Amino acid sequence: MPGRVEQVLHGYRHGHEMLASSTRLPARESVLITRLSDLSGTLAGAPNFDSYLSLYPVYSSGFYAVAKTWLDATASRSGCVLTHTLLVPASIWTTLEHPRALELLFKEPSESTRTLEDYCVALELPSIPRAPSVSSLEDVDQGRLLAFLRSYFGMGIRPMIWFGQKHSDLVLWNVVGKLWPKLRMCFSACTMCLQPRFLDDRPFDLMFAPSTVSSRFQKFSQSHYVNQSTPDVLRGSNRDDWSNRLTHHFWDLRAATTPLRYPDLWRELEEDPTAIRRYFLVEEAVSGGPPLAFVGAMDLVESLAKGPVSALDTKRDIAERAVGAGRHADDIGSALECLNLVEDRLRRVSFARVSDEAGTLLLGAVSDLVSQYPSDSARFVRSVNLDLDSSWFGRGLMAGLHRLASKCPSELLEFVGGGPAVDLLLSGDLSVYLAEGVAASWNDREAMPKILDWISRVRREDARRTLRRELIPRLCAQDVTALEELLVGLGEEEVCDVFGQLLRIGAFDWEGVDELLVHFGSRAFPEAVRGWARSVTAWSTQKIAHVCAFTYPFTPLGMRDMLCDELWHGSVGHRADVLAAFMLDLGPGRYPHWVGDLARESPELLFILIRGEGELVASQIQKLLSEVRGLRLPSETLPLIFEAVEAASGRDYYEELLRLGMQALVPALVRGEIGDEPRRCLLESPAVASWLGAVGVSELCALITWEVRGSRDFWVNGWRWVADAPSVLYMRAPSPLPAIIAELCRVRLFGWGQGVSSLWLFALRRSRSPSRTTATRLALCGQALKFAFENTGLPLGRVVSESFSDVYVAVTQSLSLPQETAALFGFFDWDKGKELRRELVNAFCRSDWSPGELFLAVSDVHLRQKVFKRLLRKSGGERYARAALDDLEKRAQPEVETIIRHLREMLTYPDFDVEWD
Repeated sequence: MPGRVEQVLHGYRHGHEMLASSTRLPARESVLITRLSDLSGTLAGAPNFDSYLSLYPVYSSGFYAVAKTWLDATASRSGCVLTHTLLVPASIWTTLEHPRALELLFKEPSESTRTLEDYCVALELPSIPRAPSVSSLEDVDQGRLLAFLRSYFGMGIRPMIWFGQKHSDLVLWNVVGKLWPKLRMCFSACTMCLQPRFLDDRPFDLMFAPSTVSSRFQKFSQSHYVNQSTPDVLRGSNRDDWSNRLTHHFWDLRAATTPLRYPDLWRELEEDPTAIRRYFLVEEAVSGGPPLAFVGAMDLVESLAKGPVSALDTKRDIAERAVGAGRHADDIGSALECLNLVEDRLRRVSFARVSDEAGTLLLGAVSDLVSQYPSDSARFVRSVNLDLDSSWFGRGLMAGLHRLASKCPSELLEFVGGGPAVDLLLSGDLSVYLAEGVAASWNDREAMPKILDWISRVRREDARRTLRRELIPRLCAQDVTALEELLVGLGEEEVCDVFGQLLRIGAFDWEGVDELLVHFGSRAFPEAVRGWARSVTAWSTQKIAHVCAFTYPFTPLGMRDMLCDELWHGSVGHRADVLAAFMLDLGPGRYPHWVGDLARESPELLFILIRGEGELVASQIQKLLSEVRGLRLPSETLPLIFEAVEAASGRDYYEELLRLGMQALVPALVRGEIGDEPRRCLLESPAVASWLGAVGVSELCALITWEVRGSRDFWVNGWRWVADAPSVLYMRAPSPLPAIIAELCRVRLFGWGQGVSSLWLFALRRSRSPSRTTATRLALCGQALKFAFENTGLPLGRVVSESFSDVYVAVTQSLSLPQETAALFGFFDWDKGKELRRELVNAFCRSDWSPGELFLAVSDVHLRQKVFKRLLRKSGGERYARAALDDLEKRAQPEVETIIRHLREMLTYPDFDVEWD
């Protein structure tokens, strides 16, 4: 309940332990309090003491511990203590005006009065305040006090060790009483430290210790000690103002607390001890400093109270003071600079809740200064960038200019050239004061017919240029008729300026304006319009693309000119936008037939589109891919095509563009038209993997084998493609690789070299990876074995060596014949293992394959014995076996040694028995 304090008593029983408690604490907090209730070290060499204080946070339980410790004279052993710990709720501790009042709650247990039940109930918070003893605190060494202030609050040094201080309890209570809430809650101190004291994660902030135990604190450098050397910055007249305020706050002995100018800001200070310096600097800044000092004060307040709802009274007061200081500054430039800087601070999140009140004052101040001091104000305006619509300073400037225009329009000339924002203002709303006749009545809608009639009769080129320059920036969406009159007589040299002005005011998106721009610009001055569009780095509207599209005739020749126009080289996005707009403006429905002819004839058309961005370009890519078939993609464009494919993920045309790219990529790889690095990057593309994971086997086979019929090099590239194929083809179930290899074997047998066999061998070895499916591995091995047995004139010994064991194990260990190996066998031979062994020996005996490969193909010892026996029954079998031994002995492969030893043994003792050879 509010105002109640829990308590704990520790002392010696079976060791130092908790004797009584009014509350149940979690184990971790209980251990912490028990440890800190005992002496921090041995009493050897330490002076006698009556009692001492320990203050520290118990975070997770929401308490702050205030403990008092006495020597226990009744204990059965020396050096024992009794500690009474008060557990003060955080909400009470951080707001307690007189923390020392808690001393009234301490009860020293004694042999005569010790009643443990007294410590098992919560205590009422005392209502009697206690202030430090003035006479006692006056005895404290002022040099040490100031050194402590400098180190702890000025430099943030923690921990601080204070040796030999009398009345340390009173010093501690005075320090704690002056701390702000967040620092008070995390502050830790002890007035009798016999060695360094620690919380769970850090040492105490302030440790008073007897001088006789100073050697126990040697782990801390001298900067952590409170000594008598007082820094000059805290002495006499050399001390700066914040230091004086700091000293006054902590050592004003006339009151327990020091009056604060901004109590809500005080409550927001972080637990960092040095935060108080910024607080006092805020008070110092608002005590009569220059205008910019108030801006600095706003920055300091923001650093201390970052949240938008924190310290609102302080923020409101300082913001309004800053506006007032700027408004009454002696120098107008300094005044406006101060107000502009205040505006910047008001826009920050931390001042959001007070910005409207202070911003209204700022707007009025700027308006007054601008209208009273136009010349000085104009000089300042030229030096800054302003937002006239959404800033208080900008709106104040606008209000001041309007006031100035109403009383002395000629003064507005001071602001000409005052920057883009002011120039736009003067050529817009305030142009009524700068233009003669027409501009004076521009905002009068009833007079608009007369104004337009007058404009239509103006024929002088210089006059019309002036009208366009002054009036176009003032137009709005309902002034399209006026714009049409202003564009009459537009010269080629004006195209860039006029189109640029129209773009800045958003006129391109007004209804009917694009038709005017096409009539007066695109068709009259196509080169100038394209040049202007090329100079606009970022097209804010697609209407620019449509206006540029109309600079080309909507014919096959016009489209060719657009594709070849060197103006767009280097402007990839603009070129794509113009082409897409041209194709869109061809009309609804399907494209004219010549668009498809041109797209098939010139891949540049699609190539340009896919390098663009935006929905307009995407819609035309979709339409082109859906309407035009037979598009071709040169191999040199494929890297960029697949970049576009990756970027198009999620769009409607993604699948079609990917299919088109793959139909070009696979034949290009077979033809060898792509270098190694681009080839690797393309094959590793996720889009390529996704297509290969779903494409039909017949479609993929056709793409690969279409090219290989006409050239042996292409045929070899087909094998290379299989060997280097993305892993997805090896992991598909069923894999298309057997079908592709079958097509490659069927297409061409002549010109088979060792390189092709090596590629096939590489593919087989890739299929051996644990990530590949067993069925794929077995299908590839069975296919390779059958082809090799039927084509012993080809250099396929290593292929047989790689594939035989897998097939043999699958056939002999399965109850039924695996489907992947069925092509290897006839219908009547029930012993498939025997048939395989016979075919293996026969194939090697009638081929030119390296003899050693025969025994590399059979890794199992028993299988090798059976193959050896069958080989010996062949004519010249022993000679073949010895040739195999010679072949193997020339190899440097580690696994060959075992085979060599076994083969030697079988040649030496060939009469061993083998079942079912």
